[in-house]
Amino acid sequence: MIMETDEFTIETLASFPWNTLLATLIGGGITLLGVMLANRYQILQENARTQSQNNALLKAVFSEFEALWEGYHQDLGRRLEALSGEGEILERFYPFYGRYFVVYESNAAQIGHLESDRVRDALIRLSIAGKGIN
Repeated sequence: MIMETDEFTIETLASFPWNTLLATLIGGGITLLGVMLANRYQILQENARTQSQNNALLKAVFSEFEALWEGYHQDLGRRLEALSGEGEILERFYPFYGRYFVVYESNAAQIGHLESDRVRDALIRLSIAGKGIN
């Protein structure tokens, strides 16, 4: 048995549901645009959150370094500055013990992800110098 095939005619073209196709394409395009806008907004929010976290981290590390410097300078620093010249001995026992740079050490991974090479390198060099390693 031979099957009859429909021939392409003006009537078949006119009977095609063009309005359904057009509505589907418009709906799909609007949905795609909405997804793209939502994705862009989410990326902007994540960037703002990361920047805010980095700023808070830098403020905390700066506060830690500043507090350590003030503590050092108020006692030992002033005594060293008061020495009159070469060969003078500082007759003071100043124990260095304890755990310094707690904020820095607990956030070392996040410091490694800072965008600014200059800031990251300065923080690392400052902590090394502060620990007396260099």
